[in-house]
Amino acid sequence: MVERLKEAVKDEDLVARFGGDEFAILQTDVTDPTMAGALAAKIGKLLATPFTIEGHQVRITSSIGIVLFTPDLAGPEAMMVQADLALYGAKDEGRNCYRFHSLDLDQQVHERVTIAEELRLALEDGDLELYYQPQVELATGRIIGVEALIRWNHKTRGLLAPACFIPIAERTGAVLPLGQWVIDEACRQLKLWHLEGIAPPTVAVNVSSVQFKGASELERDVEESLARAGVEAGELELELAESVLMEATQKHSETLQELPRLGVRIAIDDFGTGYSSLKYLTVYPVNRLKLAQELVFRVTVDYRNAAVVRAAIRLAHELGIEVIAEGVETEAQVRFLIAAGCEQAQGFYFSRPVTAARVAELLREGRIEPVSRRARPLTSTAA
Repeated sequence: MVERLKEAVKDEDLVARFGGDEFAILQTDVTDPTMAGALAAKIGKLLATPFTIEGHQVRITSSIGIVLFTPDLAGPEAMMVQADLALYGAKDEGRNCYRFHSLDLDQQVHERVTIAEELRLALEDGDLELYYQPQVELATGRIIGVEALIRWNHKTRGLLAPACFIPIAERTGAVLPLGQWVIDEACRQLKLWHLEGIAPPTVAVNVSSVQFKGASELERDVEESLARAGVEAGELELELAESVLMEATQKHSETLQELPRLGVRIAIDDFGTGYSSLKYLTVYPVNRLKLAQELVFRVTVDYRNAAVVRAAIRLAHELGIEVIAEGVETEAQVRFLIAAGCEQAQGFYFSRPVTAARVAELLREGRIEPVSRRARPLTSTAA
């Protein structure tokens, strides 16, 4: 690898290894940023050529961060910090590419660090809250479960939905204690509902890919949360994206086998928008497919979406897997889903995500009339 890097640069350029798989190149006489970009592209191409090691071909990819020297830089250390930021920018954008450092990148990183620190304090200060979106049986409106969705009661920004902070939490590692809190809180709330005699059959929580990579920790967290709350494992459903399942098939298959052994349910979230391989449906004990909102939204206006949804429902039924449609918003969508054989749904048509207190009222009623049939719609400021 070092030889290829030396092959890419000029004699007067400097190549240094910082440790592991990280290298730095000091390129001299750069009069235009294009020159640095051209070198980065050349390096990427050279490193992409397969290596032969003990008769086996090995391919690698490279992520490259570029910073241009300017008189206002404080020194070599500041230059290296900016190069590191650009490197992680390249990794965030899919790897196997190069990115230049910029003021925008500095601001993004500063924002990321700030939110990560504020999120840590929010966990300590009790500023996080779970909202719950009911899941209903289409034929009757009976509540068959709820999905737990985290909200952040930010001291200055107000109520924040997950999209505002979960991606940052995943990049910084903050999602691990956050995910543990969600599982813990969902189990605690489920126990309270049991004491009131209104517990739903299942409470679903989302599990990120970062949590899943910490295989033994996730299994332990789930087991401990269930034990602390004193609820049955079968009442907890873990929602995994298709991409997580595909990675599990390749690297973490034991984890996905162990979790169902605890008794918890497994659901595939956003089904139909991820990887095309369906091998995991035959390998792992999946309990439920969640049809992606993007597909459900257009079932009444796009025949291709309608065909995919019908096919997914048939596939689930043939495999003995439950199927629930996400993001249901109209009566026409409900009619389509019932005709296609879908028995479960969740979405604004029935209820937005609401507080634990509000969903308790719905659980006492036991069923939900569609919004169009209610005299007073549910109120919520959260999407």
